Amino acid sequence: MATTHETQSTSMAPKVDKRPLLFRAPKSRFRIYSTLGQYFSLAKSIVTGKLSPGSANQKLEEDLAQQFDVPYAVCVNQGRVGIYLAIKAVVTPERPKVIMAPYTIYDVVNMVIAAGGEPVFADIDETSCNLATGEVEKLIDDETCAVMVTHLHGLAADIEPLSALCKKRQVMLIEDSAQAFGVRKGGKYLGTFGDIGIYSFGLFKTVNSFFGGIVTTQDKEIADKIRDMQTDFSPPTRMRMLKRMIQGLVFEVASFPLVFKSFTFWVFRYGVLSGNEHIQKVTKSEMNPIFRDALPEGYKQRMSDIQAQMILDQLGNIEAEQQARIDTASLYYEALKGSNSVVSPRTHPKDGNGCLAYPIQVENRQAALETLMREGRDCAPQHLHNCADLEIYKKWHRDCPNARKTSNSVILLPTYPRYGKKEALRNIAVLNKL
Repeated sequence: MATTHETQSTSMAPKVDKRPLLFRAPKSRFRIYSTLGQYFSLAKSIVTGKLSPGSANQKLEEDLAQQFDVPYAVCVNQGRVGIYLAIKAVVTPERPKVIMAPYTIYDVVNMVIAAGGEPVFADIDETSCNLATGEVEKLIDDETCAVMVTHLHGLAADIEPLSALCKKRQVMLIEDSAQAFGVRKGGKYLGTFGDIGIYSFGLFKTVNSFFGGIVTTQDKEIADKIRDMQTDFSPPTRMRMLKRMIQGLVFEVASFPLVFKSFTFWVFRYGVLSGNEHIQKVTKSEMNPIFRDALPEGYKQRMSDIQAQMILDQLGNIEAEQQARIDTASLYYEALKGSNSVVSPRTHPKDGNGCLAYPIQVENRQAALETLMREGRDCAPQHLHNCADLEIYKKWHRDCPNARKTSNSVILLPTYPRYGKKEALRNIAVLNKL
């Protein structure tokens, strides 16, 4: 007679779905979680023009400083603007170099340059997609001001060795935790190991205020500089927030299970299998690199009171939603860790991973995506560039072979809270056939 454990293991084993394709359309690769109340409140603020910072901003800063056990937190209206402000607060003409991973959003590199920094690209770890400590150590010199590490996909970088290295070499450690809000490593929040942490509350993050972010720091002088630099920033414009709200609504409708399974998925499937670039562009972002050496005027805005209140309203859900993501990611980890065709992160999802998505790497990404789509699965290619190879950054080019390979091989497996274990197991069943 099977034990309870054996029975559970068997019931959770991945099985190929043999139903006709028409009846096994999947859930969407991503979902955002905005309530009707949030849309109503934002729309009201847009109509009335009440988009200035207010008491909610101050409360958010105080609450997060207390929660993260840091002395200072400063609201910003976009994570990448937080990076710009952080770099500008610490870089000097004598020490302009900022060591960073090249596998990132190209505009993050722009923010470093616009702030007066000089990007120095260090290669990444091939399984985590994050900065490799050994590569960083080789690049630190007398002109290095800071190391900026990104906790990509919510997965903790090699943060403890990096922190020790930066302290030893007396350089600042900046943590781009845009995708890792609320994630802890050994009981300590990512973004608080270093001197500065940056978080994002954008449309597709674990906490969504349409735009938004916050910078935390241990240093009063840095906090004061970041506040002072925002003095001349304006409240977000009505048009900017209206466009973002409409974008959110469109995505909400398109990814709603009934709509997605009956219509959206089939359009996306056709786009992948036919090679239709116009359809595929709908699901891509940040795909046309533009060089910027100054902060765009449109970025010089502050977080509004209504955005701050949205964030405050969501903070109580973080733990439960993160656990749901970890549970789904754990299925991927256990099923794929011994695969010969799929490379996945070495560490268990329970070990410092917010699981915004679960990144895997395959040798022929396009073929894998076509197989998934044929079998009725919707997973996303990661469209980040290896910025070290981009023509617009040729001045700062370095050979980063892991980043080059990774930029052509990562697929993001869905983990969002309402995705469900059955959907994850169906993904695994198809991946096991690659």
